[in-house]
Amino acid sequence: KPRSRQEMLPRVSSKNFSQSEIGESILDVVLEPGDLLYFPRGTIHQANALSDTHSLHITLSTSQKNTWADLLENTVPVALQTAIEEDEDFRQSLPLDYMD
Repeated sequence: KPRSRQEMLPRVSSKNFSQSEIGESILDVVLEPGDLLYFPRGTIHQANALSDTHSLHITLSTSQKNTWADLLENTVPVALQTAIEEDEDFRQSLPLDYMD
């Protein structure tokens, strides 16, 4: 569970947390060769290999930087620039009392 609303659906990967920052585990499972475990974006997780085995832990994110926020962040400036270039209304001076 995210610790705050800022950690919900993060746009970038989190830092590496210390054990004290992670807190109590809500799931403790042993995966077998070929197993896959899915966590929703933003789920803080930690993987450990058993003492008598080797393990490869790969985290793959398919949603970071592929959100509505990212789409708008990239397209709105382009649309605004196009409007400024093509429509003189966008280039008119603001009225003197526009802040009143």
